[in-house]
Amino acid sequence: MHSKTSQPIGFRSQIQKKVEIKSLGKNYNCDLGKEACESTLPDKTKIKVSFTPRPIKVEKSFSINIESNSKKYVPESVDFVGVDQNMGLIRPKIKNSKAVVTLPLCESTSMNWVIRLIVKDYKSQLYFLEYSLLTSN
Repeated sequence: MHSKTSQPIGFRSQIQKKVEIKSLGKNYNCDLGKEACESTLPDKTKIKVSFTPRPIKVEKSFSINIESNSKKYVPESVDFVGVDQNMGLIRPKIKNSKAVVTLPLCESTSMNWVIRLIVKDYKSQLYFLEYSLLTSN
């Protein structure tokens, strides 16, 4: 017998708090499909993002490598945002400055992406750096 205050099994109320992610800069002149991209952070250290093997092809796994000597910013994840077509949420977590991802097949022979490297500071504030990527089938 259920009391009037009980909830159905499996029901959970979740309230998701909006999290502000601040920009640390954009570099659309650097295509991660062709080369490693480097940015200078506000604490004057550099962060370098590279994807291998290149060129990046859809439905083929590739590695993400983050190099940084920053004491303030720690890599968290990478967002892949389809520019020409919504490809859903693709956000691999960064562990030990590395991740592996496979991008889904789209309808065209190549696709433009915005890549957002998300980093976290010692106060758990999130920031992002943006780059571009052109993939092929």
